[in-house]
Amino acid sequence: MPETAYALAFDTANEVISIGLGRLNAAACVVEPVAAVEVAAHRASNTQLLVRVDALLREAGVERGQLACVCVGRGPGSFTGVRIAMATAKGAAQALGAALVGVSSLDVVAWHAWASGVRGRLAVVADAMRKEVYPVRYALDDAGVHRLEADCVVKAQVAAQELVDEASSGAAVGALQLTGDGLAKYAELFAPAGTLLPEELWAPTGRGLLLALQDAWRTGAADPLDAQRHNPAFLLPVYT
Repeated sequence: MPETAYALAFDTANEVISIGLGRLNAAACVVEPVAAVEVAAHRASNTQLLVRVDALLREAGVERGQLACVCVGRGPGSFTGVRIAMATAKGAAQALGAALVGVSSLDVVAWHAWASGVRGRLAVVADAMRKEVYPVRYALDDAGVHRLEADCVVKAQVAAQELVDEASSGAAVGALQLTGDGLAKYAELFAPAGTLLPEELWAPTGRGLLLALQDAWRTGAADPLDAQRHNPAFLLPVYT
């Protein structure tokens, strides 16, 4: 284990390549952000991901041998995008002898919203193609992001109507805020359910990845310094 250990995190579950680099503080279970970048992929994640990773490491002055953990967004999202990230992460972690930790790509979006100051009720609505979405509700407070339900895939019309009905019934406390790349196609459907967050909050980010990894570390769901526990062979994607 290098004296100063880092985590490399990335996600290609949608049309954005998101990469984060964080320093691992074992005493506090904190992932200290070092660098992050988001780049429009335009269906070129397979050729751009490692190029962007190498550039980020070089600019940060971090050697590959200092990477103790690879963190990957395991979906749900684009089938091809998830496969690209997962295959790259498995290969990198195996070559480095590093831990491989997976986080939900939807949770990463929620953490990005949290880091941008969003608090209260939040729904992440990610595009699942074929007029479907991946909708997940969260509660955001000063302590962090709290997921309220499991992943699922639903017709966009059905998911939107459920949220609209919930809002009109008054059963939920507080206004709902919505984010996720599904809004690029279905904003009109979901707008009656609450407030649409700005478009810059719709996709995963490097900062969101690092926060999701840190949350998993603090709750005991993961240990980015334990390569034996997080063997690359065991991590599976989320396709719902």
